[in-house]
Amino acid sequence: MQLLHHINKKLMNLQFLNELKKEDKELRRQQNKRYRQKHREILNLKKQRAYHKVNLEKKYQKK
Repeated sequence: MQLLHHINKKLMNLQFLNELKKEDKELRRQQNKRYRQKHREILNLKKQRAYHKVNLEKKYQKK
């Protein structure tokens, strides 16, 4: 039951964000900026992982 409540809450948040994006682009930009600041370390790690994955694939293609 809690899982359904949690999923429903997430869906409501996504719907809210989609509407916000349509209505007020500047507010959405600010929200994105706050998210990127808050999650900077995770986002950087994702970028590093993607970079290393591409290089690893290139390395294996050369062999």
